[in-house]
Amino acid sequence: MFTPYEDTLARAGARLALIAQHSTPRRHALPPFEQQAVPGGPWQVIPYGTYWGAWNQSFVLRGQYQIPSEWPAAATIALDLQIGDAGDSFNVHPEALIFIDEVAFTAVDVRHTRLTL
Repeated sequence: MFTPYEDTLARAGARLALIAQHSTPRRHALPPFEQQAVPGGPWQVIPYGTYWGAWNQSFVLRGQYQIPSEWPAAATIALDLQIGDAGDSFNVHPEALIFIDEVAFTAVDVRHTRLTL
């Protein structure tokens, strides 16, 4: 019979094993996005981790990504697009509709950043 401590350790170990199945074993950095204020205007590169745009501004982002050829073809691929400031509980923007090969695919926002391809 397990003591309460041993039982807790066993359940925690089982939960960690379950989580490990969904972990991200490989990472590949995305190149910087380009931003264009709407309506029109020049495209500007957005360095990672910088603030850009203006209050209440509509914008278009574009970028390219290629899955590394050394990754297994059957691997589950996910993109983690950290947009906005998730620490600001009053800010739920920006929101974005993601297109892949010019076809609408899914949406992301400040609290929903991971998309599985």
